[in-house]
Amino acid sequence: MRTKGITLPVNSVIIIALAVMVLLILAVFFVKGTGNINKTELENAWTACCSTIQTIHHCNTNESAFKLSDINPGYDINSNGTTENCEQICRMKFGLIADHKKCVCACPGCCT
Repeated sequence: MRTKGITLPVNSVIIIALAVMVLLILAVFFVKGTGNINKTELENAWTACCSTIQTIHHCNTNESAFKLSDINPGYDINSNGTTENCEQICRMKFGLIADHKKCVCACPGCCT
């Protein structure tokens, strides 16, 4: 039997097909995410953060005036057993590039 010539292409096709499936699965995880973030809880937590930023800190964008990480509205958005502070909540809502001023200015009525 002379099957050596055909086994190489069949094996290559199988390996390529498996590689494509793995890449597709990874792409789905990157696009959809694997986090267990509750969008309603995130909105409620952000509203609570903004309320504190507006009423207590008067929308001060100066980071030396207060730290977002010191404000904890008491929401466990990730369902990991710990509550997130306003800095973490802002980054969840607006992405990793969110800094102090961007977070404060994202609150309604601040930085207008």
